[in-house]
Amino acid sequence: MKCDDAMFRRALIVAGLFSTGCLMQTTTTEIQIADPSEVGLLAPDGPVLLEPSRVESSAPIASGRAPLEPNASASYAVTAERDDGGGISVDWKTSLPLANGDHHVLLASAPLVAHAPLDATVTPDMRVAPSLLLPACTAVVAHTFKSFSTTAVDTSITHDCRGIASVPMVLDIPWNDVAVVERTRAEHWGAWLVIGLATLSFGTFATFIFSTKPSAWTGGESTQVALGVGTAAIGAAFDLAMLPTLFARDRDVFLRR
Repeated sequence: MKCDDAMFRRALIVAGLFSTGCLMQTTTTEIQIADPSEVGLLAPDGPVLLEPSRVESSAPIASGRAPLEPNASASYAVTAERDDGGGISVDWKTSLPLANGDHHVLLASAPLVAHAPLDATVTPDMRVAPSLLLPACTAVVAHTFKSFSTTAVDTSITHDCRGIASVPMVLDIPWNDVAVVERTRAEHWGAWLVIGLATLSFGTFATFIFSTKPSAWTGGESTQVALGVGTAAIGAAFDLAMLPTLFARDRDVFLRR
């Protein structure tokens, strides 16, 4: 194997980039509702779709045709339903094949989870309203895996409602019925995975470099040592970059109005 000092210089550059540290974490916002029957469902422009109640009820909320390929479309109709416990679900009736079925729960006893920070989920303008008007969405989205594609319904808490066919909604939640908390969790398992892979791969490569004869390298022993040390340094840089994640603590921030 013939190598030169240029490889060593590139190794130092990579090591420098990764030694600055990396914090791997996820942040979600959890909306805990004490009594789902106190929550109403509104259209984005204000009309009430489902009143707060423990009585079973349903209401059509959208219908139309979803554009597919040029000159092709598929019909759909969406109904909101409330069960006797106050929970809210949506039912899709469409000629589109839905990989995950046509019935989807929007609100139940379990907390709602938005995959976004607190300030992006409950904005400052939303906090001054008489009740928490929380945007939600149910939409048919396309998933493509190489040459295979499928369609499925995604029902979630989000400000961004998009899809082949999308239906925006608003949950009208009394402030005395809700608690909002931002949860930040460090991905310790991911940090340990990176450390393990980096130590194994770069350690193995460095061992291989030092096990060869110096004559195999352009520049002889000096190049061999430089490249071996540089390779080990890259592995160490990956390990050091994970330290902020390993020592990071989980954090909960509660919404205060």
